[in-house]
Amino acid sequence: MPTRSPARGVAGHLSVANETPGSAEPVEELPAEEPPVAEPPVAEPPVAELPAEELATGELATEPPPAAAEQPDAAAEQLSALAARVGRLETAAERIADLSARLDWLGGEVAALHLRLETIATFERFHDLVLTRHASQPYRPPAAGRLDARDFQETTEGVYSLEYDPNGVAFRWTGPGQFTRFSFFVDRSVPLRVHLTLLLPGRLTETDVMAADIDGVAYPFAPTGSDGTYVAGPVPPRAGGVQTDVLLHVPVLFTPEGGGDNRRLGVAFTSIALEPAA
Repeated sequence: MPTRSPARGVAGHLSVANETPGSAEPVEELPAEEPPVAEPPVAEPPVAELPAEELATGELATEPPPAAAEQPDAAAEQLSALAARVGRLETAAERIADLSARLDWLGGEVAALHLRLETIATFERFHDLVLTRHASQPYRPPAAGRLDARDFQETTEGVYSLEYDPNGVAFRWTGPGQFTRFSFFVDRSVPLRVHLTLLLPGRLTETDVMAADIDGVAYPFAPTGSDGTYVAGPVPPRAGGVQTDVLLHVPVLFTPEGGGDNRRLGVAFTSIALEPAA
């Protein structure tokens, strides 16, 4: 009968020999099973406690966490504040541009005022020079006087600001009233006539007659041709004084159509003169 070989060693290895008649082959030693190694426990994530209402109903809340809801609101507020700042900057830029344009306009007005003051100063110097040279001679006023559209100050009542037509001709509109006063310093020892040159007659028709009131008498204007010239008079001589006021009466006023110009206009004149009738 086959017999089991005794155990060998202390390491726990067993050797088994199958003894058969006529053979004694060793059997391969099998390693003993090692004891299992215990793995470290894996920490499970903490389970959030549910509110009592959700535990009672069994339904979970669908609203986002407070932090997630507040972030879009904060971004929207920042964008709104940035848009408001951009709007204020654009408004400030428009105001700066408007102020710059006004300053440019004021600069032009100041330059024009300086030029007028220089002209007045030059006139006063010549005036003093003439009076000094002719102080011993009696003063005799000029025989005629003429006023062009350029000769008026911007503050003169009864006329509007200086304008130019496409050909460069200077003119002024009368208005906003029907009467415009022109003052002349001429010799009144002889009869005079008033000569008026119009660029545009406004809304006057053939039945609308302009007049020149001098010394309380109205002298109607009559056209002298198709070039816009009118004449009134003769005005009789007058003793004493050299200033003669001509009060021009325009019976029809109008406001230009289109809405861009609200002025009340009479006639557009280029010059008015007071000259001897002969």
